[in-house]
Amino acid sequence: MAAREHHDCDDIDDMELQDDDGDGRTLESHWLQRHARDEWMAPIGGTGCCTELTLAALAALVCLMVKWEMAEPMGWCGNSGCGLLYRKCSALKMSEY
Repeated sequence: MAAREHHDCDDIDDMELQDDDGDGRTLESHWLQRHARDEWMAPIGGTGCCTELTLAALAALVCLMVKWEMAEPMGWCGNSGCGLLYRKCSALKMSEY
């Protein structure tokens, strides 16, 4: 739900993991940078925001209770729609975003 709301895209159920040469359960797993650049779960530096996306991932672990009111804002990809998530970078007109 948090991913749908952040990206304004009803077609997604979760955040896509990038796991280069891993099994999806390793420390190398992270969200695609172009989808969540400033997130804690992004691969490299940014501002390191703890947004609703991070909190939703933590809440899904079931062993943690999150305080939703502590979510920080992240403008990156906010309300970008489904196009940024599904289209290839070479096909994107960056002025749209």
